[in-house]
Amino acid sequence: MKKALLIIDRGSREPEVREELEDICTIVKTKAGYYYTNYCFLEVVPPFIEEGIKKCQENGADFITVMPYFLYPGMKLKDSVRQCARICKIQKLNLVITKPLSYHSMMTQVKFCFLELDKPNIQQGIKSMLENNPKVVILMPYFLHRGAHIKRDVVADVNEALKKYPFANTFMTSHLGVDQKLIDLLIERARDVEEKRFGFS
Repeated sequence: MKKALLIIDRGSREPEVREELEDICTIVKTKAGYYYTNYCFLEVVPPFIEEGIKKCQENGADFITVMPYFLYPGMKLKDSVRQCARICKIQKLNLVITKPLSYHSMMTQVKFCFLELDKPNIQQGIKSMLENNPKVVILMPYFLHRGAHIKRDVVADVNEALKKYPFANTFMTSHLGVDQKLIDLLIERARDVEEKRFGFS
């Protein structure tokens, strides 16, 4: 059986996002033995979901595993699952959808804050950390790609917060990006749903 893995990302105009997704697809194809791997976007820029599924078919795949590449079970995830389910039903495809990346022991967090839409924001998060009198503060941008938020928004908010709450020993790690553990989690999610639905891994 020719298996394809299709990653659905939110979408970004930043070229680094495509580069990271291409790297992930290449590694997953080699490591997990998929016949075909590719990515598509939920919104912002093409290729969108319908085109992503079509490319899997055009490249000879007769079974498609879809990976919603999201860290949270929010509206974007639900929208991508709904679109895939609709296409699968109309075209009667051999298609399964994995769980998202969230809710896994590898993804636990110690303290968190948000860039937008919710609280605590970055300034509030840093203030909260400093109230515990730490020796060092490590900031981890919980983002999959080096998109616009990582390039500009997060950096600007962190710099603004540190002007208000200066602390010399503050360091920021890279975003998640093309990380081997993240790729292993992606493969684990795919194999889990394939085994449950069709009895193979």
